[in-house]
Amino acid sequence: MTAAGSTTTPVTASDTGRAVGGPTFSKPFPDLPSALSEAAGWWQVAGHLPVPALLHAPRPGDGPHRQPANAGRSPAHTLVYEDVFVGRRCQSLLGDLITAADTDPAPTAVHNVVAAIDAVCDSFTAALSATGEIARLEECVPALYADRIRPGGRIATWYLRDRLTIPDPRTGNPVDVREPRELVVNGTVHRWDLAGAIDAARRALRPGGRWATALTQGDPTEPNIAFGSPKTLCWLDFEHAGRNILAGEIATLLWYLVGMGGWLVPLYRPAVYARTLHRSPRPTPPTAQDVTIASNGRWLRIRCTWPVGAGRAAALARWRASPNGSATASPPTPAFTPTTGSPTSATCWPSGSSASSRPANWPTATCSSCWPDSPKPRTPKPCTGSRHLTMPDPAPRRPFTAGGPPPHPPRRSGDRARPA
Repeated sequence: MTAAGSTTTPVTASDTGRAVGGPTFSKPFPDLPSALSEAAGWWQVAGHLPVPALLHAPRPGDGPHRQPANAGRSPAHTLVYEDVFVGRRCQSLLGDLITAADTDPAPTAVHNVVAAIDAVCDSFTAALSATGEIARLEECVPALYADRIRPGGRIATWYLRDRLTIPDPRTGNPVDVREPRELVVNGTVHRWDLAGAIDAARRALRPGGRWATALTQGDPTEPNIAFGSPKTLCWLDFEHAGRNILAGEIATLLWYLVGMGGWLVPLYRPAVYARTLHRSPRPTPPTAQDVTIASNGRWLRIRCTWPVGAGRAAALARWRASPNGSATASPPTPAFTPTTGSPTSATCWPSGSSASSRPANWPTATCSSCWPDSPKPRTPKPCTGSRHLTMPDPAPRRPFTAGGPPPHPPRRSGDRARPA
């Protein structure tokens, strides 16, 4: 088993006979470009993340991507990976560990979830240490961010349509939830403005915006992270692999742990879990005890509860914990805390963390949360926080060329962490 944060060597021509003799997993794609895109994503992260061996990929005669050695006959649009479950390299997915602890909240099962979240954080840290840099949005994988937020994209199609309504509890008539209003949930007042939130996201994700990035798997969700033991993981699914925004990686897993994994996916898309997880979770949607809408439609008051199992509660608590949290008895390990400020502020090492709780080679620079989108990134404002660490200034990058994964940026002498 490959430990979290270590590398996995791609299969070469000399390894083909040995690799093909082991268990394999075939992943079909609807067309050749999709297959080539996933293979290219795998190439970019295989040297930095623990991943399954890629044994076969299509080889376009004059395509821009060089593929791994052909490990046998397969359909033209299919990738063949090492099967990490049949080969006993892994036994569970993150979703399986959470469901097991939800079903039987024994201390061991809950501890396994906490250790798994720590392993995810460690894997992110290793990728950041090796490949982290400030990059423009257009240099990152576009599908989950730029493509979805653009006018006419998925976000607008789903959330700005006329049919997005809720029933008025008094009359049963549909109420358009696109209209701005005050939203009171369990006594806490929020401002609900869906169109405004989408506009704000578009401004934040504008072309040319600079973000803290690293080479990552790109879609960190419960079905995409496998474990041999709770502390050793293997990343699966490389459709969005490559250079990704760190804040997006953090937010994706956080929202999956909050809403997708235990509620929306098992309730509305149960086939996803049926074909991936070994344990199908029971949907646990929030329950509204009382819904009141003002006669003028200007406010909406909801009283609700959202029961989650012990496993999901432990995963959320650990993902949001500081490095000095006492969730486990093991030495402190990095845990990223999403913030409500600048998206780049998620790369800052939390205030008060000790030098032993961060990687020895964590690069230091001025805190990006104190100088978001600075026009002069090499002369940022001084950091106002305590022990805020972030990615170094951008270094020249060589483009992805045929023959293998792209190299990570060259190290400079100033990139190593200074004593706290």
